[in-house]
Amino acid sequence: MGEQVSLTCPSCRKISAAQNYNPAARYSCTNCGAALVLSAKAPSASPPAPEAPPAEVSQALAEADNRVGRYVLVTLLGKGAMGQVWRGWDTSLKRWVAVKVMRFQEVSPEDLARFRREAKTAAAMDHPNIAPIYDFGEASGRHYIVMKLIEGGTVEEKFRTPPGQLSDIPSAVAMVRQASRALAQAHSRGIIHRDIKPANMMVDREGRVYLMDFGLAKPISVPGVTGIGGVVIMGTPAYMAPEAAKGLVQMVDARSDVFSLGASLFFLLTGRVLFPAPGAMEMLRRAQSETAPRARTLRADIPPALEEVIARATARERNDRFPNAGAFADALDLASGAPATRDASTGAAPQPAGPARALVVDDDPQVLALFVSLIQSLGLHAVACRDAATAEAEAKRGPASLVVLDEGLPDASGLKLIKRLRALPGYEKTPVLMVTGMGGADNAARALETGADEFMSKPVSPREFKARAMKLIKK
Repeated sequence: MGEQVSLTCPSCRKISAAQNYNPAARYSCTNCGAALVLSAKAPSASPPAPEAPPAEVSQALAEADNRVGRYVLVTLLGKGAMGQVWRGWDTSLKRWVAVKVMRFQEVSPEDLARFRREAKTAAAMDHPNIAPIYDFGEASGRHYIVMKLIEGGTVEEKFRTPPGQLSDIPSAVAMVRQASRALAQAHSRGIIHRDIKPANMMVDREGRVYLMDFGLAKPISVPGVTGIGGVVIMGTPAYMAPEAAKGLVQMVDARSDVFSLGASLFFLLTGRVLFPAPGAMEMLRRAQSETAPRARTLRADIPPALEEVIARATARERNDRFPNAGAFADALDLASGAPATRDASTGAAPQPAGPARALVVDDDPQVLALFVSLIQSLGLHAVACRDAATAEAEAKRGPASLVVLDEGLPDASGLKLIKRLRALPGYEKTPVLMVTGMGGADNAARALETGADEFMSKPVSPREFKARAMKLIKK
């Protein structure tokens, strides 16, 4: 069979195709009857045959249950309470992905809500140490999340050393620091993870760590799911903070995640969890009532400065811990003698610049959110603090151009906090605006005598609040 060629009418420009073309023959235009000539442009080639998928994908396609939407489930990577994680094949984009499929039998509304929240929470993050979410949906009754496939293993697997063999300290610190930087972004957005552990940290072949499994994550301002009496256990017992082990979900915050980071590093360095026990219930009991051991009692070559960081992170009292994951990562930098790491997602140093910061201290979540919004509208970076300890810790990280605080705080009065702040370098003349429900001339006089520069009684007018704050900033 001869080659098909394209012929063009020189009169009406109609294009025709001739099969078994004979150069000696005359071909007439069916439109106007003129003699056709060879087209200047060669006819289009036949479309290429579709690319065959990898052999293992073809094998997986033999089972109907291995198909979820446009994704083929090829290799089971892990199982959890919420479902399974598969190495999958995207049939549209022809690439390997990780597919988390929710178990499709007896799915409760709470489980489904948590699964959806995981997808939305992770998708909202934009950080090099958080695996990007590609897709989320439901097919044939099965809900799924599709994300970047991390070719490697968990940090727990990487540091699982034989008995008598010690892990490399700098490598363990570097791994946890990367996870801390990822968690710091979540904390900065008001999200807590609630299940930090080495098994939820993936490391790829280049050594990059990815913080995984946001299945239990939730906004700090949104109450968690509670059981009878407001008590529910959520997380992994070996790495849970005391308040989480007690099931006090209303007390679980960023400092609870910090405890889990410290517990994770303790495990990687010593090969032992903080409170070993034969069962989960006994482990929870110990976490509720006992003080975490010092790392150097189990491994003498751990630097004292690093031991202090771990001890502070795993302190029983929340107020004694680092206020958030970013502060914990900064402390790891100092303890290991490494230069302060920059957040790879922005290229910025983890500590905000002094002139752009404002500390906002109030234990009422709604009031705190309002003040933070007003401060940000003035062009400042508002650092939200729910208590005096967190505010003091943030102040030690660097200067601020304004402090807004309440008089009644859960751990100390606002007057005591002013005195503590005035004693810190760089805060001798930092303007302080006290906004409190404890009004009256006597309280105002006492606040101004203690060191406040302005005094306002709640409720406040947003316009007046911004005017007073701007006046202090300019001053």
